[in-house]
Amino acid sequence: MSPTILAIETSTKACSAALLTQGETFEVFELAPQKHADRILPMVMEVLAQGGCSAQDLDCLAYANGPGAFTGVRIAAGVIQGLGFGWQKPVIGVSTLEALIHQAWSKRPDLADQTWVGCLDARMQEVYWQSGHRSQTGQLVTQPAEMLGLEAARARVVDQAANEQTLGIGDLVWALPEWEDAFSVFVSAYPRAGDVAAVAAQRLDQARLVTESLPQPIYLRNQVTS
Repeated sequence: MSPTILAIETSTKACSAALLTQGETFEVFELAPQKHADRILPMVMEVLAQGGCSAQDLDCLAYANGPGAFTGVRIAAGVIQGLGFGWQKPVIGVSTLEALIHQAWSKRPDLADQTWVGCLDARMQEVYWQSGHRSQTGQLVTQPAEMLGLEAARARVVDQAANEQTLGIGDLVWALPEWEDAFSVFVSAYPRAGDVAAVAAQRLDQARLVTESLPQPIYLRNQVTS
């Protein structure tokens, strides 16, 4: 039986909520800079209504825990903590970059079995970076998320290109157009809550009540920017 999962994502300029239920995904997605705190709870109510579900129907909650904009990942952690406590539902955190890699599978199904890099502009001449692939059983398998300087990230792309295709997804090319030619294929995209829910569905054994483990954002630098 497929799980029923409510997910939220607020790590970038985009803001989204999604409900995965009976194998179908209902999602609300907006580009809403500086409005995540105002929009995310109405989005939650909207996707629950679209899917005909109530809080009692949920098996767990999921959120994108970063990396990303400092304020955005804090909003997601705070909102999911409140919902998890109020509804007494377990919570799963999913990397923003893992959600991007999962999104790549649907955007480029012809390349879904290859290794992808989720990459977001971290500003300050740095990039959030995580690579991953789909296992033979359909599970997402990733390396730990990192923050790299732009030159170090480019060196990885060049090294990989010597042996195989270099596939990337994220907002990096929007922020730094010169990066497009570095990859064999680059898909410009923001992370989405629907992909957070899909990844969480693979990891239900990691779900914890907030009374056992508080939701925490992932920060990859001590100095943060919003």
